[in-house]
Amino acid sequence: MNLASVLDTSFPKSKHGFYFEKNREALSYPKEGYNFCFDIEDESYWFQHRNEIIKNYVKRYCSNGTFADIGGGNGVVTKALESVKNIDPVLIEPGEQGCVNATKREVEFVVQATVEQLAEKKIIFDYAGMFDVIEHIEKPVSFLKSAKKVLKPKAKVLVTVPAYQKLWSAEDVEAGHFRRYNLKMAKSQLSEAGYKLIDHSYFFFALPVPIFLARALKKKGVAKKEDYILPNNIAGNILKKNIIDREKQIKKEK
Repeated sequence: MNLASVLDTSFPKSKHGFYFEKNREALSYPKEGYNFCFDIEDESYWFQHRNEIIKNYVKRYCSNGTFADIGGGNGVVTKALESVKNIDPVLIEPGEQGCVNATKREVEFVVQATVEQLAEKKIIFDYAGMFDVIEHIEKPVSFLKSAKKVLKPKAKVLVTVPAYQKLWSAEDVEAGHFRRYNLKMAKSQLSEAGYKLIDHSYFFFALPVPIFLARALKKKGVAKKEDYILPNNIAGNILKKNIIDREKQIKKEK
């Protein structure tokens, strides 16, 4: 489909340049949360490595089509996917501040709307991603079912979630998480929502123990930018090497 034409005829544009649904829904996620992430995403090892992993999976399973980045916040993944050949990514984000920040990031297609609002307009995508989204949803199975309404039959969907409930901390509370996942829980929810699992993997293998220790020792308080940037020392270099090695491994996997 001609993506620009479909969006132009379906939505007005805001003064910031993104498409939006006139009947906007109230969000509990604070504006400050979008801006905190926006300030760190381009420097954070976590966001940048996750982008590379996601791009590798998109290249493996998706081709020649539109890709809905559902609940994609500030568009950090959407922007990364613009470099993937023959993929037209669209940020679908209900939060206005996320869309404003994505426009600043120069994401080409940004839509402030929910999946239900897209479904009402009969806008359908070839592929979709929900990257660290469903942990924010109180009823994830219902949300996953709703997402299918904007997807073609047998469309492939990529999902990432935070792992290991043992790593639960005040940062999860601040981020508005309802849960952290293990593979069994993720498979169960996806299956109940009508999805068929064809591939799965953990990543950031080197981080659970350091994260657990850091969170156990950390004084209470709000997260800081420095918490998301690898230190320029031996420990930071070891973690960086492990992350790069895992990325190379995923690229080789079939």
